[in-house]
Amino acid sequence: MKTRRFQEYVAKGIACISTCQYKEAMKCFDSALDIDDQDIDIWLEKADVLIHLNREEEALECYDNALKINPHNPLIWHKKGLLFYELTQMKKAIWCYNQALHLNPEYIEALESKKLALSNLEQYDEISYDFGHPTEIEEDIDDIYKDVKTAITTWDHLSEYTGYIINHKRDSKKYRDSWYKDGMDLLNSGRYQEAIDCFDSALEEYPFYEPALYEKARCLLFLKKYKQAAFVFNEVTKINKTHIDAWYLKGFTHSRLGEYKDALVCFNKVIKYNEQKGDILFHKAYVLYCLKRYDECILCCKRIIKDGRKCYIEARELQNKALMKCGRYEDIIRSYDQRIKQDKYDITLWYEKGVFLNKIGKYREAIDCFNHVIETDQKDDSSYYQKAYALYKLASYKKALFSIVCALELYKNEKTYHALKEKILLKIKEKK
Repeated sequence: MKTRRFQEYVAKGIACISTCQYKEAMKCFDSALDIDDQDIDIWLEKADVLIHLNREEEALECYDNALKINPHNPLIWHKKGLLFYELTQMKKAIWCYNQALHLNPEYIEALESKKLALSNLEQYDEISYDFGHPTEIEEDIDDIYKDVKTAITTWDHLSEYTGYIINHKRDSKKYRDSWYKDGMDLLNSGRYQEAIDCFDSALEEYPFYEPALYEKARCLLFLKKYKQAAFVFNEVTKINKTHIDAWYLKGFTHSRLGEYKDALVCFNKVIKYNEQKGDILFHKAYVLYCLKRYDECILCCKRIIKDGRKCYIEARELQNKALMKCGRYEDIIRSYDQRIKQDKYDITLWYEKGVFLNKIGKYREAIDCFNHVIETDQKDDSSYYQKAYALYKLASYKKALFSIVCALELYKNEKTYHALKEKILLKIKEKK
């Protein structure tokens, strides 16, 4: 019987996995194994965590430890094969799948996994299944499960069994495709939870069916179930390491969870495969900003602005924020001056420069900017307000009062304008 402490470690470890706290989960499973290192399930849980942490070699050691305890467990062999597949070691993966099939000839998932590995090796010509007796089946190159040409065996009824597998595969593929189509229809109608149920049904016998996994993850994202979405996107990228959309959305999901380091890894993957993908550079810049890697963020934003990408306005704002964090105020002012030089009639640039100068306490320079805007557009209430604020900070209260009254005449319902007017009047009263 397991001790309470052992059970607590296991429960805590599983809870940490559900919230993507993999390092904490690792500590819990290690503590559990210190109490009982003969528990196969814990070795398998630990292996899964190590895979999430990109420590595949250690995960293989966990599978080996589990196999020492029970070498006749087909699930362990299958999991070990999946990891070899992810490491692109196809021959080792196939060998593991064969061991699983030797122990359980009806292990459909292992058959499907072996098919996938063989397709990467392009070894469709002749496939041998070891069911405990000498068996050889030649199969169609186009579909490994579609047509059995010959079967040579000393095992009675093997051909009947093989026919059962082939027919089962044909039926289950139709079943899978039907559920997938229904799921897509529901997704496009905005019925995301029902769509997930359909994709889950499609995945019952084809757990590595990439399209269903990807669309399921998208549904979870729409439902704002970010942790679950991140987990499923991760499964997609395990199957297809070049799935750009999955990496992109996985990164976005990690970003929403505040897991910026993980998000950065994903966005770098997207950039590696397709640098022109949407607003990927801006997402990377934002994540770098959140990680306080301001210099890298600034470089990323400069590139977006230089290329004139669709999010260049947002990139410029983000660049200014990063420059402010670095205390590089003169660089921001220089940037505004360069843009004003290119288009001196753009009063928005004058206004933005003035607002920035107000933020850093350069009130006199700010007033010059707002005067330029007001000369062009005398109905710009925001410029009157900003000018009044600068004058208030310079203790020029009468001039400030005149500016804030002008702002209120243009927009009398703005609460911040009234609040500033009250402060100005109070200061004038104190002076008297």
